[in-house]
Amino acid sequence: MNTKQRLVQVIRSHADELEPDIAIEHAGGSITYRELGKYIDDRAAELEARGVRDTFVAMERAKSAEFLLDFLAVLATGGTVLPIDPDTPTDRRAIFLDMVRPEFLLTDTGMVRLDNHPRRQVPGDGAFVYFTSGSTGTPKPVLGSAASVLSFAEWFGPEFGIGPRDRFAFLTGLSFEASLRDMFPPLVAGATVVIPEPGATEEPEATVSWLARRRISVITAVPSVARAWLHHGRVTCPAVHAVFFVGEPPAADVLSGWPTLFPNTTLRVNSYGSTESGQATVYKRIPAEPATFPAGRPVPGTSYCFIEPDAVLDADLVRARLTQPVPSGEIVLVSRSCSHGYLNMPEENAARFAALGDGVIAYRTGDLGHVDEHGDLVVLGRADDEVKINGVRVHPAEVVRAVRAHPSVRDAFVTATRAGGAREEARLTAYVVPTAGFTVADLRRDLTSALPAAMIPARFVEVAELPRTRTGKIDRAALTELAARDEPEYIAPHGDIECWVADRFAELLGVERVSAADDLFVLGGDSIMATQLTSRIWQEFDVRLSQRDLFAAATVAGIGITIMERRLLADGPTDLDALLDALGEVSDGDLQREETS
Repeated sequence: MNTKQRLVQVIRSHADELEPDIAIEHAGGSITYRELGKYIDDRAAELEARGVRDTFVAMERAKSAEFLLDFLAVLATGGTVLPIDPDTPTDRRAIFLDMVRPEFLLTDTGMVRLDNHPRRQVPGDGAFVYFTSGSTGTPKPVLGSAASVLSFAEWFGPEFGIGPRDRFAFLTGLSFEASLRDMFPPLVAGATVVIPEPGATEEPEATVSWLARRRISVITAVPSVARAWLHHGRVTCPAVHAVFFVGEPPAADVLSGWPTLFPNTTLRVNSYGSTESGQATVYKRIPAEPATFPAGRPVPGTSYCFIEPDAVLDADLVRARLTQPVPSGEIVLVSRSCSHGYLNMPEENAARFAALGDGVIAYRTGDLGHVDEHGDLVVLGRADDEVKINGVRVHPAEVVRAVRAHPSVRDAFVTATRAGGAREEARLTAYVVPTAGFTVADLRRDLTSALPAAMIPARFVEVAELPRTRTGKIDRAALTELAARDEPEYIAPHGDIECWVADRFAELLGVERVSAADDLFVLGGDSIMATQLTSRIWQEFDVRLSQRDLFAAATVAGIGITIMERRLLADGPTDLDALLDALGEVSDGDLQREETS
């Protein structure tokens, strides 16, 4: 029995001791631990009969009980899972499949063998593949360890008092490694994984209502997402006693506002780690009234040291720093629980990972830090230009590559800046040298098929050339000046729909007024706000818009026109007068702005 099968066996063992207890609760009902064990056995046997054993399997399925059950069944065959969220942009999905080359693809409609993807041996106990943003411009596949997840899950329950009575919300997106924490710690602890029904958690207010209705007791949350819950939630969730923050440290407004909706939360934990470090994390219980708090201390079996940011990583250097530590520098996590590195990327692995022997791996995080007076790790920032946007790691180089690939772009550069205000969150600005026929609307729309929402620039600035210093490097100060000159003039919204959209922009962004030409994402809007806006548009106008629709339209005027177009299509006007009446709310200025944007 390999480590992947042992991980599943620990969960299966509850079939006898917790026979009637609920393992998974979902829209269609519930699954007991006994039923779970039988399903894993039967499904694993079926998959093996079709050739699935010790091989890569891509799972492109919606979040559901079937997804989780098949995930466990693939592991039981010794297979390695590549989860692909069905909402993954088309071009990015193709990159995932090309880089991993899974032998099988399992979807909601069945399983197919990918004939042009021959069987490859899975390295070590590699159990999962998750992608992270790449500094070279290409996303990087990280091969996660089953042993890492098992040891973390077995430590997690006793450490935080998690047991069979707990109910975990499965909220994390399927393409993120943090989703493993929504699945394995609760199942290893004999708790219940509660899976939202489709559409139940698309909007912050609805998510909070779902948490209350389903009596959730434990949550894994990205702080920027939690902030939206606090702003828009209308009910309290008294059953929630524990929250584990991942992706980024929670800001003061999130911590101070948390008791408003979650009054009985007695355990708040911040986690520091990455996809590459696997479950080799640093954690800190957050005190009741923190001013600031450090990343904390490592989980058992994990340690860390500091190296100089310009040093070459190797085993001897790490051993030296572990025995003779320096007080600050670039953080290196050291553990048997680190991932197996990047799949089929030997040069990247050599730069970021070092084997110390006996299964111990050192991972160079790219984060800078020091140890405080209490012995806790404090993270100070990045040694490179990587940023976090809504908890998602983003390398500007990957965004630059996608922007430059567009046929109407001759050159481009992307920077990360702070949006300002209380939230001070990172935003991407793309500086574009256009060719004939370029429009921001076309570029933004096409980027939605190549990049996830968090990686699409909030602002696009057209420049004749990218300014450079005497040494040939991009002149960032000059770019900032160009962006400041690019501020548009104020144009009053026109018509009922446009005014309604402008009011919603102002409400979501916390500003006094917005122009008809203002772009939601330029003003600091993000994918979370886009979700909130689409929900409100549906409630107000009975019009369904996707996030991609908002990215394409972007401005107050553009979104107003899109709403009117969808209403016309739904109503089906049959004469010219009806069409003219509907378009009467659109000013000539609105149409001109949309034609030139």
